[in-house]
Amino acid sequence: MRIRLTLYMAIIVWLVERGNTMINLFISKAEMIRTLGLSAELNYVENGIINTYSTKFPYRVDTNISQVAFSWNTKVLDRKIAYKLRAIAGDNAVLPVILIPHRGYLPTSTEGEYF
Repeated sequence: MRIRLTLYMAIIVWLVERGNTMINLFISKAEMIRTLGLSAELNYVENGIINTYSTKFPYRVDTNISQVAFSWNTKVLDRKIAYKLRAIAGDNAVLPVILIPHRGYLPTSTEGEYF
């Protein structure tokens, strides 16, 4: 299975360009172990800065992996940071499914790991 981060990165770029959101978007160490067998955290955005190196590579997992959990949070505590999501498939064989509300506010503590 091949998962691209175009959707997530478009959302994050929009949020980051709007101001200092101090957002973090990553695949946790536990999720990396579950999906790839690697003991590492994979950061796509850290403190509002996009890790362009990590976004260059597709996240390839075995066919027995049906879901990948992204974790996210914001370090901004003095105001709510709104988000809005929309799923776009770059490959019809792998359709994105979003298991969080399509609009809301970024969490101030890490959310993800729902499996």
